[in-house]
Amino acid sequence: MEQDFNKTQEINMGEVDKGPNLNTLKGPLEKLAYWGRFFGVLAYIGFGIGCFFILYSLLEGDLTGDGPAALFGMAIGLVLYYFSAKYLYDFSKETSVYLKGDNLKNLESGLSNLASVFKLYGVIMILYLVILGLTLLFVGSSTLL
Repeated sequence: MEQDFNKTQEINMGEVDKGPNLNTLKGPLEKLAYWGRFFGVLAYIGFGIGCFFILYSLLEGDLTGDGPAALFGMAIGLVLYYFSAKYLYDFSKETSVYLKGDNLKNLESGLSNLASVFKLYGVIMILYLVILGLTLLFVGSSTLL
């Protein structure tokens, strides 16, 4: 009986030493890299179109009224848009390199870029909720008076 226990323990230790089997993740990672690249390229295109609109507004010279504030808001939005496109495209590129060569550093770098995308989205969502809360607070308090 003690001999069976030692045999089982040796088998379990051998499985732990092998490390994770990432071959089962290659299919989903390929799809994720494909869609990440697709949306990254679309985001770069959107960034370029946004830059064109900002340049057009500056060259047109129509900065009366809310023009400067809207232009500033659009510039901030484009900076955020650029970084989300960059991180998403870099995730896709690094993950594709990992899938072709099995270098775990590329997978780690790719997943780090994906984490950066979600951190950026989280910061944007927190800012949005804070601005929404302040707006509701001030609009709500002004209607009570």
